[in-house]
Amino acid sequence: MQNKMKHFLTIVALFFACNIYAQQGKIDNDNTIRKGILPNGMTYYIRHNAQTKGVADFYIAQKVGSILEEKRQRGLAHFLEHMAFNGTKHFPGNTLQPGIVAWCESVGIKFGANLNAYTSVDQTVYNISAAPVTREGVIDSCLLILNDWSHELLLTDKEIDKERGVIEEEWRTRRSGMAMQRLSEQAMPVIYAGTKYSDCMPIGNIDIVRTFPYNDLRDYYSKWYRPDLQAIIVVGDINEDKIEEKIKKLFAKIPLPQNPVHRIYYPIGNNEKMILYTATDKEQPTVNFTLYMKRDVTPKQERNTIQNYADDYKTNILRMAINDRLEELSRTKNAPFISASVRSGNFFLASTKDAFELSGVLKEGKVIEAIQLLVGEVERARANGITIDELKRGKAEMLSYAENDYNDRSNRRNGEFVEQCVQNFLEETPIIDPEKELEMVRKLDKTVTIDDVNALAKTIITNQNQVVTMFGPDKNTFKMPTNSSIENAILKAQKQHYTPYKTQNTLTERLITKLPKPGSIISERTYKYGYTEFTLSNGLKVYVRPTNFEPDEVNLKLFSLGGKNIYPDSEMPNLTYLMAGATIGGVAQYNDLTLEKMLAGKTATVTPFIDNDTRGMAGTSNVKDTKTLLELVYLYFTQPRKDPQAFKNLMEQQQEFLTNAHVNPMLAYNDTLHKVAYATNRMASMDKEQLKRVNYNRIMHIYKELFANAANFKLILTGNININKLKPLLCQYIATLPSNNTKEAIGTYEPKLVDGKKTYIFHKKQTTPTAITTIVIKGKMEYNNRNELLMDAIGQLLRIVYTEKVREDKGGTYSVQASGNLQHHPDDEALLRIAFQTDPQKYNDLIPIVYKELEKMATEGPSQQDLDKVKAYELKVYNQVLRMNNYWEYVLYTDLYNGIDVDTDFRYIVENMTCDDIRTTLRNLLNQNNCIEVTMTQPTTPAK
Repeated sequence: MQNKMKHFLTIVALFFACNIYAQQGKIDNDNTIRKGILPNGMTYYIRHNAQTKGVADFYIAQKVGSILEEKRQRGLAHFLEHMAFNGTKHFPGNTLQPGIVAWCESVGIKFGANLNAYTSVDQTVYNISAAPVTREGVIDSCLLILNDWSHELLLTDKEIDKERGVIEEEWRTRRSGMAMQRLSEQAMPVIYAGTKYSDCMPIGNIDIVRTFPYNDLRDYYSKWYRPDLQAIIVVGDINEDKIEEKIKKLFAKIPLPQNPVHRIYYPIGNNEKMILYTATDKEQPTVNFTLYMKRDVTPKQERNTIQNYADDYKTNILRMAINDRLEELSRTKNAPFISASVRSGNFFLASTKDAFELSGVLKEGKVIEAIQLLVGEVERARANGITIDELKRGKAEMLSYAENDYNDRSNRRNGEFVEQCVQNFLEETPIIDPEKELEMVRKLDKTVTIDDVNALAKTIITNQNQVVTMFGPDKNTFKMPTNSSIENAILKAQKQHYTPYKTQNTLTERLITKLPKPGSIISERTYKYGYTEFTLSNGLKVYVRPTNFEPDEVNLKLFSLGGKNIYPDSEMPNLTYLMAGATIGGVAQYNDLTLEKMLAGKTATVTPFIDNDTRGMAGTSNVKDTKTLLELVYLYFTQPRKDPQAFKNLMEQQQEFLTNAHVNPMLAYNDTLHKVAYATNRMASMDKEQLKRVNYNRIMHIYKELFANAANFKLILTGNININKLKPLLCQYIATLPSNNTKEAIGTYEPKLVDGKKTYIFHKKQTTPTAITTIVIKGKMEYNNRNELLMDAIGQLLRIVYTEKVREDKGGTYSVQASGNLQHHPDDEALLRIAFQTDPQKYNDLIPIVYKELEKMATEGPSQQDLDKVKAYELKVYNQVLRMNNYWEYVLYTDLYNGIDVDTDFRYIVENMTCDDIRTTLRNLLNQNNCIEVTMTQPTTPAK
């Protein structure tokens, strides 16, 4: 939600800017970002930002995407994005010169994490993130990569043919168990009938991907990748003058084609009659309904106007109010839907049409009832508007977001600036600095009236220009309503008269109405890693580290040993819904919806957790709401609220969901994997029979039992903290948590991976035939930081090898996931996990390669070149995280929980890691002969 709000606030600085920006009603871009246009039409953005020292982001954004493909080129915009990593003029990837991926990883720029790209319908963006720019040569090479991406891809026949298989496996991955993806594609020719958007999904036509002539790809590249449609963006710890000089020298030479084809933004017309599309799929578990109320998009030249800014501000307040009402409706007795929400933005994938959108997950037997109820609630808002209370809460939220951004203005990440620049280039949204943003939001807060918001509601919520999609399960017991019955239900709901909405609860000013007598701090001492340890009168220990890393952030972690694994298998139905059930009622006298409203305008969140081995709470706040943060800890610890009706609704929603959950093949795969790997059903997915055994009273009892003794807990606070101001808050809200004589309980029902070697292959019919394989290798290994880092390095090294051997050379999969880690509870044990998806016809060819490369690394070790890549990345990331609050929280937590120091020797261990260390560690693991392989594939004969 915060990302959406940041995007919205980037547009919000408009309404009262008249007093700031003269009379023309426009907003100037942030002048700390240097923007220019080269003679060939290429745009560039440069911004110095030393928040993370020694790194910078390099992007190239392009106003091109799959919408520009000709029919014979469907899928080639996305295909071209892949080819950008498979040979360019200056990074050909041959025996003499490395390719882009190899060079980037040699300096710590990791493929996937730091080196990536995306293609959408109307845009394509490539990125090199967190490049280590202390060396001038790295800067020059990153700019050279952007240059090559812009116009110097090699696009050789050989590399194109190799990539066909990779794209096909990406297509398979995106469709496997993803019925909504397939159904959305099927809907597009109907909801976008007669427009270019009717067939524009970036993944394209797989038959074309398999067989297109080479020159079709080259034609798309030469036609659309050109400087007038491109922007270079460089943000980070760089010298702006030098970067600008380099950009001008390198990119101004790129020729603009003579008579370039005009870039069309394809329009979408209006529809007098409602457009409806309904469909079912055997792997679709729920009934999903969406109503779009289309409207004209704001012209790009008007997106930096005060009026547009004010409209977005009002729209967001309206959206929040309606969503709160829909959430309340979902909690009512016998609600006919599971969840629902509204949003405002692009009409599905189209950037040339906007829509106000209502979407919901409906109960199968109550589809028409649910449609009428949801549409009616939106119509209530249109007809009667929102309330004063809703306006106040919405304004408070808007102001809180703006204040938080302002307070954190000196700590903005490179990515925030980059995103603003990308959107400015592609969508012409203004780039607004936090100071101006806050000033404008404050003015909007004072002057926007309820009549302003309600007038806007009447223009964007409409019974005209409507489009409806509804997807459901393909099964005998569900009958999709006819289009006419759906249309009649919507129109009937929109014609009815509705009384104004009434606020459900009266809100109080204070979260805690009766404060307990404060406890005390009985001891204080300097602890490790810059923390101070406080022992409170109830026995709870608090660790506090004040930092200036994030000017307006306080992080919290409360934990104790012992979680779900304290309880036997018979309790699994209750444990599955333990957190949802224990928190759905809210706290004290406030249900969860009332609590959310009371926190409007505050930045403080606390989430209780009960994992397998631990329980506790995680939270974060800004500086001014630190008190609220601790109040929430107190309330969740001492006063979880029981709400039988809310829990009953939860169970009804789960009953509806579980009715068809089994149709998703991934659910069957995960259940089988866990059953084979652990020889127990303890980790199996919930089903309707187990749901009947869930007991609300037992859930509340377990929760209270686990949070009964504060003396068993430790609390970590990290951030911009004034210890003198914090101490009385600790005494009031943390030292008063109840304590008794019970001791930390250690789980005795921890599932353990089975010993020995086992291969299990089973068959399940899937709409998109896919073979899914997971290999889990375990072994005894002493728990220490060196071994932890070696196991992590093994995972990274295997990913590098498998990317080359399985993905690129064989075109056999979109990706092979490999991860290594070490665990301390319940026993010291190393785990190596390898997983991939592929065409069932390719499985027998790929699985030997996976084992061969694993054995090769255990016998010969990795290449020095690959190990150097991993080490460079790890050291770069380490330098970045040293100024992050959550890193130091992790360091202390790992020390307190596992008893090891993951920080002090980190650099020494990584720098001195050798290929033989990797070989020896992996060989010792494999020699213990504990390997489980589980594969799900398509039946060779039709399923009966």
